[in-house]
Amino acid sequence: MSGLYTWIQRVAGFLILSAFLRELLPGQRFEPFLRHILGVLLILIVLQPVLAAGGLDSWLETRISRWEETWESLEDVSLAGEDWEELQWEFWKGEAVSQAEQEIRDIVEEHDLEMLDCDMKVEGEESSVQVRVRDTAHREEEAVSEAAGTAEEEIRAALSLDQVTVEVDE
Repeated sequence: MSGLYTWIQRVAGFLILSAFLRELLPGQRFEPFLRHILGVLLILIVLQPVLAAGGLDSWLETRISRWEETWESLEDVSLAGEDWEELQWEFWKGEAVSQAEQEIRDIVEEHDLEMLDCDMKVEGEESSVQVRVRDTAHREEEAVSEAAGTAEEEIRAALSLDQVTVEVDE
């Protein structure tokens, strides 16, 4: 009988707590998510005696403790503020280099040249790029050099790079 009384106390306490949590929500945006999570928890609380009778409560407790251990280990792997900022900077630098390479490729292709290689270097505030290209329009060497020079100027202007070199590969 005391087991039934404890079970009723748990259900009632949970219902009061869930009503309190719903009142704390700012607006209606998160209410469906909270209702879903609270509903799953209520089902587990209501089914707890059935799970205990079937021996599944220990299985469930094992799964929950493993989840908690995993969560705690993830919290232990927290990064210091400087490390996190450095990782963010490296990510954004990589993204910027990737976008710049695509822009260089577009400029080079506008001049009927094919980009073979693009070597970008960003060190501090200085940036440079060295691009190897080849002619796709079968022009004379002078026309290809002129196209490469024009592409070099456009790349420098478009990306505000300190040093740009476009070399023609034959």
